[in-house]
Amino acid sequence: MAGIWEKSIPGPVCNVKVNEEGQLGCSEGERGPTGPTGHEGKEGPTGATGTEGPKGATGPEGNEGKTGATGAQGVKGEAGATGPQGVAGATGPRGVTGETGAKGENGATGATGPVGPASVTRVTGTTATIGPPTAQGEPVGPVTASCPIAETLVGGGAEIVNSGGARGTLADSFPSAVTLGGTWTAEGVALLVSEVGTVTITAYALCAG
Repeated sequence: MAGIWEKSIPGPVCNVKVNEEGQLGCSEGERGPTGPTGHEGKEGPTGATGTEGPKGATGPEGNEGKTGATGAQGVKGEAGATGPQGVAGATGPRGVTGETGAKGENGATGATGPVGPASVTRVTGTTATIGPPTAQGEPVGPVTASCPIAETLVGGGAEIVNSGGARGTLADSFPSAVTLGGTWTAEGVALLVSEVGTVTITAYALCAG
């Protein structure tokens, strides 16, 4: 129909009719079925950022996490300074005696020593006598005993013999020559005065040949 535009009429659904005079009329009819859902419109522009809300309460503590992997070994540090010497410890108990060791090898034979004298003989020397009478402090001797020329003097001495109440003692005894055919010399002295006594001294030499 010319001059009539489609127009939405709010209110209940009605059937539009045209009368003989060309007027539109509407009578309420039954509601038709719901039409299909239209296509979703385009997304509108992002709205403005709202104001920051209040801070929420602290949540409960979380569970302990797993142990992490072992890290790489670090670089070796420098050696520290030497510490002071510690106090000496107490002496420990004595240990058990060890077993006897094996017998060692025999040592080498030593060098042969010098040949010793074949024999030693006593040679009786000269004799000297004082008295009677004897005076205190009076010397007796000297007397000597000598080895044969081929023998060596290795020792000696003297013998004192008293008689008639006299008393004498050995005053000196020594080797007077120590070469081959050496000599031993001795001397005595009277200790008491005696009108009838005597003091006799005899020398001896020990000779090796």
